[in-house]
Amino acid sequence: MALPYDMGNAGDLVKHGLLAEFGQWWCRHEHRPLRFLDPFGGQPWVSPPKVEVTRRVQALHSCGLSAAQPDPVNRYYGISFVVLNAVKASGGSAEVFVSDCDPEARHALEEKGFHPLAAAGFSPSDGFSILNAQVAGDLLLLDPFAKFLLQRASDVIPRIAKACETIACVLLVLNLDPNNSVGRRYRDLRSTYLGHAWSLHCPRLPDRGVCGESKYEVDVLLAWRRLADHPAGNDLQDRLDTYAQVLSKVLDTKIVFSNADERT
Repeated sequence: MALPYDMGNAGDLVKHGLLAEFGQWWCRHEHRPLRFLDPFGGQPWVSPPKVEVTRRVQALHSCGLSAAQPDPVNRYYGISFVVLNAVKASGGSAEVFVSDCDPEARHALEEKGFHPLAAAGFSPSDGFSILNAQVAGDLLLLDPFAKFLLQRASDVIPRIAKACETIACVLLVLNLDPNNSVGRRYRDLRSTYLGHAWSLHCPRLPDRGVCGESKYEVDVLLAWRRLADHPAGNDLQDRLDTYAQVLSKVLDTKIVFSNADERT
């Protein structure tokens, strides 16, 4: 299925960079395999990527995403490979469980050796059903498309607040306009339910020939209650703050890392 964006766009770099840093941090401090759940799996990779995407990845050579993208000239890897590659590069291991509403994408991921995501209460047709499923994991990515804020945020964000008591949840949010009614409702939901979440924020970029980054602002939220008292939480915070600074230079914009909701 053709994608309405280019893999490796700015939002991908924010999201994939956070996942890579988390995966390498996990290997350093948790000392056991990372169980990663990806109910919105998407395509395994694109080959070849846009030249601008390759340039950006190569400029991120000091970051975890570099290890997650070992061949940026010829291939840009999707989410499941990002986590697996980043963890392996740190000497650890990961169990990656994947699904997708598109059977073709699901089959492609399973062909690459990833475990099918199956659990009581989960349906591939609705990736958010994983929030009510009986499945064990350490890291969950919720990666919906642009209609999330309009159609599902009021239902899903409170469920993430409950799930993050036991599993680290990463949520991608594409925000068309933070000041319209939908954007204001998202701000209220985030403040009410996920005020403790960490985040990386990327503004709209001017058109640079990479589809999928000039229309929406991007928030990538990391919600995990354990971060509040994790003995190595400061290390993860430093990694994400550094990544935001490096990515800001690469994208020539301001990527903002926050370890708490800005209640404005």
